[in-house]
This record gives sequence, C-alpha cells and structure tokens, in this order.
Amino acid sequence: MSVLSSSIFEGGDASRTAASQIAEKVKSSGSGLSSADLSALAEALADGSKGTAAKREGACVAVAAIAGTAKQAAEHQMVTLVSALVTCCADKHSKEVQDAAANALSALAKSMSGHGVRAILPAMIDAMDPKEKWQTMVGALDTVSTLAVTSPLAISEALNDIIPVVTQMVNDSKEQVSVAARKCLENICNSIDNRDVEPFIPALVAATIDHEQVVECVQKLASTTFVQTVTAAPLALIAPLLLLGFRVRTTATKRMCAVIINNMSKLVEDPEDAAPFLPNLLPLLKR
Repeated sequence: MSVLSSSIFEGGDASRTAASQIAEKVKSSGSGLSSADLSALAEALADGSKGTAAKREGACVAVAAIAGTAKQAAEHQMVTLVSALVTCCADKHSKEVQDAAANALSALAKSMSGHGVRAILPAMIDAMDPKEKWQTMVGALDTVSTLAVTSPLAISEALNDIIPVVTQMVNDSKEQVSVAARKCLENICNSIDNRDVEPFIPALVAATIDHEQVVECVQKLASTTFVQTVTAAPLALIAPLLLLGFRVRTTATKRMCAVIINNMSKLVEDPEDAAPFLPNLLPLLKR
C-alpha cells in the first residue's frame, strides 16, 4: 500500500507536513515503504532538472522524517538512496534541496545500525572523490563524521578504507572541504577503542594535517609501552604516520619507527589485522 501523497513533492511546509504523516505510517507498519513508494523517492532524487527542485526537496524531507521517526524500520530501503542524497547536497538549482539533503543524511547517520553503516560507506567514500563537487564531498565527510560518533565500532572496522581518503582532503584548497575533513579525521580516529593509543590521537591527527609534527609524534609513540591487543583500527591510524616517519632524513627517526613496529607487532593476535599494512611498511623496515 502506498503511503506517499502528492503533497510530499510540493516542497516547503507542505512536504514537511506530509513527511511527518508518512513517517508515522512507516513506523506503524514496521515493514518499510512499498516498492512503488521507494521508486518514487529514488526517481525524484535523481531528477536534477530545474523545474523539479521541489520534488527533490520533498524526497529529502521524507527520508529525514522516516529516519527520525521510523528509525531502522525502513533502513534497508533508505541505504539505497544515500548516493542520490549526497549528490543532492550539491544541487545546482536549489539551496533548499542542498539543505534538505544534508538534513536527510544527518538523520540517517544518527539512526543507522552497524549493518546500515557498512552498507553506505562505499557510497560515502566514492562521494569524497576530488572530481565531485565540493558540497558533495562535504556532505559525505559530515555523514561519516556523524557515523563515527553514533556507530564507532562500525567505523573503526573500516578505518583502513576511510583514513587514506580523508587524509587527502585535510589540506584541500576549498576551505569548507578542509574544515569538514579535519573534523571527520578527528572523529573517526576517536572511534578507536585502544587505551594505549587514545592519549596520542590528538598528536596523530595533528601530524597527519601538518607533517612538520611527524617527528615529535613518532618520538612520543616510540617511548610508549603498548600493553593492549593491537587490532586493525589503531594500525590504520599509526601506519600512515610510520610511512611519513620512514621518509624523514634522520636515521634516529627511522629507528624510532622500527621500534614502534616492533613494540606493536608483539601485540597483534590476528595476522589478518596487520596484513593490509605490511606491503608498504616491510620494504621501508628492511632498509
């Protein structure tokens, strides 16, 4: 049964009123939207023409309301719309659509389960591509930043995929992108659950942004006694710093990087956690 009404696509107050009613119906049904309703939202979001801005705004408002009210009842359907939503963050015809899309992504991020987070991360990473419009990049960064707070475990499990992308954006020429990237980097790093590493997260983030601080950060880590099991998440954060440290000219810094690797390797229980980082680190270590 369809729960969408034509007023959802009118934009403004009409859309907000209709969205609230739709969200309550989805919540009570417990089964999400009908396939026809989901298709209608997807088609509205994908239509980028000037004359259909109100439809895009309404679709974004509907997603935000469903995420906020029905929570995870329709999550399996909402995840299919995130690529279109993050694209709408850069809508060239309407600031209202841009704002509504950002609100929808925020609502989804705050209500999403760990499974939902894992489902949308590839789309978020794709949206951070430098070829995308800056508003789309910021939309993706802000979404991942929120997910790091609301679903830290799911984000920490994916740090090896996320960190290399976000670190490339922290010094972007577009101020809005660099600001969003730095906030995102800080939040995703704070998703790491490792008591040995947690005190050094601010220094690691600072060194990632400003490479002049690499040597000082390496010195701090080299003097640390690691006792907690080392998993992929802290390695995803520390490995890029070690790569930078090995490129420093001073032999002392390179030796400290080797010490850090030696100390941490003793606490890696699952070889698969370290496997993604070995191809880059081992050649430098052997030198």
